[in-house]
Amino acid sequence: MNAPIYIGSRRELFVDRFLIDTLNNLEHVLHHPWPAGDNTEPLRGSYVTIIQDGKEYKRFYRENPGEGYYDGHPDELTCLDVSRDGIHWKRPELGVFNPVGENSNIVWAGDPPRNHNFSPFLDENPEALPEERYKALAGTHKDDNGRPADVPPLPDIDSGLYAFSSPDGIHWKKMAAYPVITFPEYAFDSQNITFWSEAEACYVCYFRCWEENPLAEKGPGEKVSGEKGSGEKVSGEKRRVSMRTHQRSIARSTSKDYLNWREPVRMKPNFPGEHLYTSQIHPYYRAPHIYIALPTRFMSERGSSTDIMFMTARGGGAGAGVDEGKFDRTFTGAFVKPGPDPAAWGNRSNYASLNTYQTSPTELSFYVRGIRRILRIDGFAGIRSFSEPGTLITKPFIFTGTKLVMNYAASAAGSIKVSFLTPDGVPVTGFCAHDSIEVVGDEIDGVIPFKAFPGLGSLSGKPVRMQVWLKEAEIFSFTFN
Repeated sequence: MNAPIYIGSRRELFVDRFLIDTLNNLEHVLHHPWPAGDNTEPLRGSYVTIIQDGKEYKRFYRENPGEGYYDGHPDELTCLDVSRDGIHWKRPELGVFNPVGENSNIVWAGDPPRNHNFSPFLDENPEALPEERYKALAGTHKDDNGRPADVPPLPDIDSGLYAFSSPDGIHWKKMAAYPVITFPEYAFDSQNITFWSEAEACYVCYFRCWEENPLAEKGPGEKVSGEKGSGEKVSGEKRRVSMRTHQRSIARSTSKDYLNWREPVRMKPNFPGEHLYTSQIHPYYRAPHIYIALPTRFMSERGSSTDIMFMTARGGGAGAGVDEGKFDRTFTGAFVKPGPDPAAWGNRSNYASLNTYQTSPTELSFYVRGIRRILRIDGFAGIRSFSEPGTLITKPFIFTGTKLVMNYAASAAGSIKVSFLTPDGVPVTGFCAHDSIEVVGDEIDGVIPFKAFPGLGSLSGKPVRMQVWLKEAEIFSFTFN
């Protein structure tokens, strides 16, 4: 038996099998967000990032110059819309680059290629300076073969990702005159994402790289090597990247100060032949040790159509054999399908905005193709029963707290009950199934009561298993407080 998993009072979501030991007559299901129906005209821009800063929401996005565009084009713009509710947006006249008019909401422009795929975040590092509350990376790679013949190639010094900072997300400056993340082969041709990880106590970057496609046909003299496991360090190697023999993938690096980054590690979350165009990975705000990723899957052989997948990763010494930052793919099907709109089946049509955020007491939001989609809070996935009762038994864990709080939903005939077991599976006196009070209803943060004890203090700090009994009900998350 493995050592108990310490979860303390952190919230755990059923987005993977991290705490699941056995399921009896239950389903582990992925849910699918639905259009909110409040904006029939898609919002403009690509590679969108939405950040909640206090009572204001900020929507950053890329505007391309149109025909003749290439990565690092001097006319690429980063713009900003603002909102008080994360739903209704307006274009502010910022006057940073253009004083008034169509593009008065520009927050970064010029200085190519350091204007390419500008991707900001709000720095939650408690030691972040006030003038550096926002940070961003931008840039491209010198091996980009999409540059027109009359455009000079990038010099080595311009190849990589540059760091930026801002006090307000509007007025930006470079943090260094050199790229802070480099890569020996073609990379960075996507939205490259950084965030402060509370769980890992460092900055984390997930960026585009390319991996050899094990399903690619070999041409004369070509060799496509087999895949290695995730966690392979780059070590200065350089391989020739070919769009015919390689697939788009994701690499990872970490930093304590945002300027000095560790050697990147290839994460290799792809299935054979699968292109992951973006990662859109971010700490989930109610459980920041869990990173939610909504990557775009790119089907080059099907007219370059796309959909949105669902992956997760964990930070902060997850334990139980989980590699820090490694992607989990418990769910292998599409999270957001293109749907009936013919435009959604076009070339590279579907991208999720970066960050899921709360827009009501029960609702999460993000955007796909400029259309807001919604989901139950914590409701990416759940453990579900039907008319016949079923049980979940967790792996042994140690919690701290006196109350069990669950996110659950039951039908009118449904119910939820909870009991606790020793690590060996013996019912704990006072917390057996007959001691639990049957719960009905639908709650985001519902307390699970017991008959004999007002709280769980006697179990706090001890290794236990949790057994959950479900009938026509579903659970999405739990925490102890």
